[in-house]
Amino acid sequence: VVAFSDGEPLYHLFTIEKLTSKAGIGYDGYISYYCKDCGACDEDPIPVYGIASVRMSASSYGYTGKAVTPAVTVKDSNGKTLRSGTDYTVAYSNNILPGSATARVTFRGNYTGTYTIKYNVVIPATSKLTFTSNGSAVKLSWAKVTGAAGYKVYQKTASGWKDLGNTTKLEATIGK
Repeated sequence: VVAFSDGEPLYHLFTIEKLTSKAGIGYDGYISYYCKDCGACDEDPIPVYGIASVRMSASSYGYTGKAVTPAVTVKDSNGKTLRSGTDYTVAYSNNILPGSATARVTFRGNYTGTYTIKYNVVIPATSKLTFTSNGSAVKLSWAKVTGAAGYKVYQKTASGWKDLGNTTKLEATIGK
């Protein structure tokens, strides 16, 4: 900015500073600018819409033997999808072995706060279960389950389920 005094130019450089009130889960923020020298403020702050939803596509994911890292989708209250790596990061834990896993979403940039999503890593059920009988025994066979180290075989009896043991084979024979 250049101003003149008595015909001579006066130079005044403004030091502009950005003010940010970060948005969080359920509340809005804003971005505004002001002059540190004269105190003049931006008349129209830019809204930063609050975080309205943090989601995964499902609550359970199949065991693969590797880290299970489902995508997280975050939307603001204006319907905009936020960007992973820019607006938030995701850290996963307990997500390799079957059981309960966690995704911790940490907001950054114009956003603040954290959000935790719990999900399950599950071993899929065996498929293509078939059986044949010769009158005195039943032979069961099934398709391989990716990542399974073995299989547990049970027999339904009048008093409940009877544990017949473990096997690494894709078949078992049950007598009687």
